[in-house]
Amino acid sequence: MNVGFHKVVSALPGTLEADSVYYVRVGAGVDMYVTNSSGEIVAYGSNVPAHSHAWSDITGKPSTFNPSSHTHAWSQVTGKPSTYAPSSHTHSIANVTGLQSALDGKLATSGVAANSNQLGGVAASSYMRPTVGYNITATWEFQDNHELRFGNSADMRLRHNGSHSYIENYTGNLHIIGRSHGGEVKIGGEKSDGVYRDGFIYQDGLYCRLLYDGAEKMRTDGSGVTVYGRLHADDRMYIGKNGGGDSWLDFYDDNTNTWRTFGWDDSRNEFMLEENNGNWVAVGGGFSKQTWQTPSRNFNTTYQNTTGRPIMITVAAGDRSASDFQVSTNGSSWSSRGRAGGNSHVGSHSFIVPDGLYYRMSGGTKIMWHELR
Repeated sequence: MNVGFHKVVSALPGTLEADSVYYVRVGAGVDMYVTNSSGEIVAYGSNVPAHSHAWSDITGKPSTFNPSSHTHAWSQVTGKPSTYAPSSHTHSIANVTGLQSALDGKLATSGVAANSNQLGGVAASSYMRPTVGYNITATWEFQDNHELRFGNSADMRLRHNGSHSYIENYTGNLHIIGRSHGGEVKIGGEKSDGVYRDGFIYQDGLYCRLLYDGAEKMRTDGSGVTVYGRLHADDRMYIGKNGGGDSWLDFYDDNTNTWRTFGWDDSRNEFMLEENNGNWVAVGGGFSKQTWQTPSRNFNTTYQNTTGRPIMITVAAGDRSASDFQVSTNGSSWSSRGRAGGNSHVGSHSFIVPDGLYYRMSGGTKIMWHELR
């Protein structure tokens, strides 16, 4: 192919020769234009001035542009969203890598595990089942306000509210029973000194005791109740019962090491008191419970007051010699307490005889004998 070279010209001619090179003066230099075999200017780095073409001006464009195989770094991608929310979709087992292999290693619904007595690596015997009894070998801790409930309707409950503890029973009786046959049932507490002290002790068939600061204050037994220390009531105290007969209080006599009794005697319908000599006397009322009587009495004969109270005796006597009224504590040693009559005159005298004492009139002649008893 022959290439035609042309001298420097000021502008390209209207008709260009094929396969030629033109030099067009531009300023102090030149631009070079090259034509092809058709006399058309072809692109050439040194002779193409800056210009542009609309996409529509370009003819012969291919319908698609298949990019060659290439990659882009993540940092080179601009305008990426911050999150990528997937649309609703599903995956088949085959689409999940390794899923089928993992499923093949699982136990079938109708199968039995290689070690069916294990749950989480712990033997099944360590878990509680509602139909099996268990021995608990570890501490169970229930948090505040959580209850331990018993019964079909949760009628018996144990709980702690953070400050206080409660045993609550919602039906029937609440029984605390000791069946050790000789052992005691105890209720007590610990004081600020850290020492536990019993407050209540019960032993089957023997006693029930109440204590204060470890010291026994009351005990029940087969005969009744024994109180140790002072017994104080800020209201009435009742002794006896309707239809129960006599009601008595016993007081210990240190002088004779004997119990002395005070109380109500139903048969006498009055209070009676046992003196330190063992005699009984009525208490209160003076002679209000007594009546004048005329018993069969003779002079120089010994009688004893066994009424349980003092009696009054009025005697009238008449003779030359006086009649002496005598009393004795034992019926043998006598002392005179008054005189009636004498010098052929009739005289009378009244005497009081304490309960239990012996009495008599010595000498003289009886005219009248009355007793207020």
